[in-house]
Amino acid sequence: MPQKLTRPILQGIIAGLGYRTQMPYTTSSKGFYVYMKRSVMDRAMRLILDATKEYKPKEIRTHTLQIGDFVVSLQPEEAKRAPAGNAGGLAEKRFDYLLNEHIKELGGVATVEFIAGTKKFRVANVVKGKETGSEGTKANGVGTGKKADQMLVLKNGTTIPLSLKGKNGLQLASLDSVWLDSGNAKKLVMWAIKKGRTHLVEEGTPGIYKLQNAAALAVEASAAEVKFCAFGTDILPNGAIIHGDMDPHNFMVDTKTKVITIKCKNIYTSAKDFTGEHAVWILIRNDRSRNSEKLGRLFFKGLRILAVLFGNTRGANYIYKNERTAIGLKDL
Repeated sequence: MPQKLTRPILQGIIAGLGYRTQMPYTTSSKGFYVYMKRSVMDRAMRLILDATKEYKPKEIRTHTLQIGDFVVSLQPEEAKRAPAGNAGGLAEKRFDYLLNEHIKELGGVATVEFIAGTKKFRVANVVKGKETGSEGTKANGVGTGKKADQMLVLKNGTTIPLSLKGKNGLQLASLDSVWLDSGNAKKLVMWAIKKGRTHLVEEGTPGIYKLQNAAALAVEASAAEVKFCAFGTDILPNGAIIHGDMDPHNFMVDTKTKVITIKCKNIYTSAKDFTGEHAVWILIRNDRSRNSEKLGRLFFKGLRILAVLFGNTRGANYIYKNERTAIGLKDL
């Protein structure tokens, strides 16, 4: 009769084959991931099946084994490591892959619950997650007005829109186009120069400018700008912005209740969530890569306009709402 199978014993067997296990992913701690190159996953399955045959392993789905009381899920390295791209893109890729794998594990239907401290966002009867692709954002929502980059597809066919922000993804939108067309960008910079808040100098390349004294200018966003930059036209009323890195260890699966719990940093479901450190500000900062002809014609090459959370404005010269009114900045 084989020795009773425990987690350390099973991990030791797998480690002896040259694979490292980590990250429990079920609430009962009876499952874990094994990461490897996608090209070796089929071979690894055969090796693990053979090495654990005395415990009567069973392949319960592609690249996933039930061995005694444990579930071992083989995962490609890209599900763990950051693919090329921005923080938000990384969160999207991880979320899409991991969520759908766990839904399969639960039989094709699950409740998905995001948790950030005491705040929760819960969606029942989810059958899959999908990237919005061309249906979603373009230039961070500016132009299309759409912000969702993921959808939760429900059993009845309806969808719940999500905007995923990487753990450090405090940028909500690029406002180059909107603030250039409205004249707000140039009006704000010229006012700040006149008031001695900053001044412009060429950065070595003729026609490329940078702010000095203050490396950036930050102005409080209006209520309309908060809604436009954060939620666009598609997130409200039933969707959410999810701020978190979507690492595998933040996913927990309860096989009894069929609930997938995802820990994240913050959840935003209304404009009221954007206060204090999470308030939305319009930031004008140096970025010498911004050198389009339109930028040079309507503003200054070398400067960029973003909507960000207050936590991403450190070191800026702040322009508050009363000053915004005096400057005469237009609302969206």
